[in-house]
Amino acid sequence: MISITKKSLRELANNDWDQTLITINFRKIDYLSRVAETAINFPNFSYLVKPCWELKQQVAFWIYCSALAFQFWELDIDGGLKKYCYGNMTGSTAMFRCLRDNWIDGELPLSDVSYVLSNSPNSNMRIEIAIELSSEKKKLYEIAEILIARATRGQVSVSDASLLVDAFPKSFSDPYLKKAQLALTAIASLVYESMGVPVNCDLTALADYQVPRVLRALGIIEYSPKLATLVDNQIELEVNGCLERAIRAATIVSVENIANRFNRPEVIIDNILWQSQDLAKSTKFHLTQTTFY
Repeated sequence: MISITKKSLRELANNDWDQTLITINFRKIDYLSRVAETAINFPNFSYLVKPCWELKQQVAFWIYCSALAFQFWELDIDGGLKKYCYGNMTGSTAMFRCLRDNWIDGELPLSDVSYVLSNSPNSNMRIEIAIELSSEKKKLYEIAEILIARATRGQVSVSDASLLVDAFPKSFSDPYLKKAQLALTAIASLVYESMGVPVNCDLTALADYQVPRVLRALGIIEYSPKLATLVDNQIELEVNGCLERAIRAATIVSVENIANRFNRPEVIIDNILWQSQDLAKSTKFHLTQTTFY
C-alpha cells in the first residue's frame, strides 16, 4: 500500500513551489478576514444523495463522483473554452447530477458507462476510470465500509487516501491526492449528516484549477510574467510539469497559511475559496489536460 501523510504532501508542495514562478503575498492574508470568517463551514454532500440510500451507498456514490471530478472543460475547434453541460447545469454539478440520474441499484452499470460519459471532456480517460470502478462494485463497497468505520472514530486524514489509491489507482493516483481527499471530505460530511458524528478532516487543500484562480484574483498568489501570459492566453500547461506543479504547490502552501492565520481547518478554507469563484470574475484558470483534478 502507498503510504502518504499530510506532512509528506506539505513537504512535496514546498519543494514544488517555485518562487521564481509564483509569489505568495503572505501579508495580504490578513486582509482576508471577511472571506476566511464567512459563515461557510464544512462542505455538505447530502444534497445529491437520495433519502432511500443507506450510508454505504451514499459513500460509494461520492467515491465515484470524486473519481470523476476532473477537467470539466475542453477546448473547441476554434480554441475557445467549453464547459461540460448536463441539462441546465455546468461543471462538477452537471457531472454529479448526470451520475446520480444514471445510478442504478447502487452503481453506474458497466454496460452504461460509455453511453453516459461519451460526451464529457476527456471522455476516453473518464470512461476508463468509470470502468475501473463499475467493474469492481464489491471492492467499492468494501472500501466504503472501511472508510465509514474510520470516519466514525472522529477523524480522516491524508493517510486514509492511500486506501483509495491502492484500490483504484487509475481513479485516484495523483501527487497531491486531490480526488482522494475530496472523497474523504465527502465521507466525513455524510457520516456527520447520517450519524451525527463530527469528523475532523486532517487534510490539505484540494489542489485544482479553481482555487488558485480565486487566490490569484484576491492577490494572495502572483504569477511571473511568463506564467501569467500562458495562463491568461489559455495556453495548456504540461501535465505534472514544473509550471503546473508550482501552481498546485502554491495553492497548498497558501491555504495552509490562511488556515493557520484564522485558526480554521484547511478543508474549510479550501471550500470557502472554491465557493467564492464569483470573486475571481474574469481571472483565467490554468489549463492542463489531466485526470488529477
